[in-house]
Amino acid sequence: VAGPALLVMGIITGAKAGKDLENAKANAAKANEICEQFENGTLQCIAIRRRTYMFYNLLAHLDCFLTPLCFDMERIIAEEGTNYSTFCQENKKTIACAASVAVTVKAVLDTPILTEEGNLTDESLKAIENVNDDISRIEKLKRGE
Repeated sequence: VAGPALLVMGIITGAKAGKDLENAKANAAKANEICEQFENGTLQCIAIRRRTYMFYNLLAHLDCFLTPLCFDMERIIAEEGTNYSTFCQENKKTIACAASVAVTVKAVLDTPILTEEGNLTDESLKAIENVNDDISRIEKLKRGE
């Protein structure tokens, strides 16, 4: 009597263990999928951090141009007033340079870094390239080239 009962009990236990093994494999697959999503999220966060750092550096670089130009504009206005048409050529060039830098700063600030879905925009990368070209142009303008 004990033998057949143990046999039936072994079959039932084996079937339950098989189901538990299948559940464990399904859970492992889900865990692997979640780990992959976390890895992708981590990589996306790193890319976002790099892009924002590029924007920060770009704005800091532009600030190095704009701050002294603001002081120059204050001096120009104190010396020559507010009528641009009466400014000497050198002061007109300073005002034009300051305006150019201000427009570039505005363009950087208006550029979206992320899409609505949280992905990096191609527009932000292009803006960095364009602004680097603008900085070269501003440096030449400042040197009088």
